[in-house]
Amino acid sequence: MECLDTVKTKLEWSQPRRPGEGVGIASLIHVGGGARVYKSDGCGTIIKMDDFGKVDLFSGATDMGQGSDTVIAQIVAEELGLNMEDIHVIHSDTDICPWDVGSHASRTTFIAGNAALGAARKIKSRILEMAAKELYAPLEKLVLRNRHIQHADEPDRKVEIGKLLRKAHFSHGGQMLMASISTTRPTRTWARISGATCP
Repeated sequence: MECLDTVKTKLEWSQPRRPGEGVGIASLIHVGGGARVYKSDGCGTIIKMDDFGKVDLFSGATDMGQGSDTVIAQIVAEELGLNMEDIHVIHSDTDICPWDVGSHASRTTFIAGNAALGAARKIKSRILEMAAKELYAPLEKLVLRNRHIQHADEPDRKVEIGKLLRKAHFSHGGQMLMASISTTRPTRTWARISGATCP
C-alpha cells in the first residue's frame, strides 16, 4: 500500500482532470537472480551415475530455448571431471523430475545450476572416498579430471571413473551412485510500481 500511496501522490491523483483525461495504475511482479515470489523458489535435482561414468540428471528446471540444459551439463561435467556428452539432462516430466518453481526471471542458471552443483558434489564426495582406498591416497590429494580420478602430485597414479564405479557396484555390499538435493536461497522481494521502489 505504501507504494500505491506514493504513486497516487506523484500522479496528483486527487487533482481535477481535463475532459477525456484519466489516470490509471498498472503493476507487476518480476524476480531475477533468485529473488522469491512464491514460498519456495527452489529447484530439485537428482543425479544417477551408471557403471561407465555416465550421468542421468533429473532437473526441475525446463529448457525452453534459453540453454539451461547446456549450462547444467557444463556445471556437472566440470565438477565430476567428465565431458559434456557424459551428462544427460532430463526435465519437464513431472512424474520423475523434482520441483522447480518455473523457468522465468533469469533464475535458472543460479537456482537450478546450484542444485545441480550440490548434487554433483555429493556424488563427487563418494567417488573420492572410494578412490582414496583404491589409490591409497589422501582425499585432499585427489582430483577428478578427464574421466579419471588421479593423484594431484602424481598424474600417472589414477583410476578411470567407470572402472572404479563398476568395482564398487559388483563388490560385496555393492553400491550405485545417486544423489538428490533441493536448493533455495534467502532473499528479499522488491516491488517496483510506476517508479516507486519499496521492499
